[in-house]
Amino acid sequence: MQRRINIVEYKTIKVSDLVPFERRDIRPAIVDKVQSRIELGYNPARPLTVIDKDGTWLVADGNHRLVGLVNLGIDSVPCVIREGN
Repeated sequence: MQRRINIVEYKTIKVSDLVPFERRDIRPAIVDKVQSRIELGYNPARPLTVIDKDGTWLVADGNHRLVGLVNLGIDSVPCVIREGN
């Protein structure tokens, strides 16, 4: 059975308002790689995927990019908001 993901909205969200999904392991080598790419210019075609979890933006996809964004002091980032838990 294929699971359907419902996209609700696409918008820019402040990085400080994003909360990482804590069950994901953050690997420093991947953070270094994505951070280097972000330094060259963030690709808006690769938005973070977030879920509105009781008023908190929980990052469902893009946790390594989130760490890189925080490390670089980037203020806001494009996100796809989807339904789910």
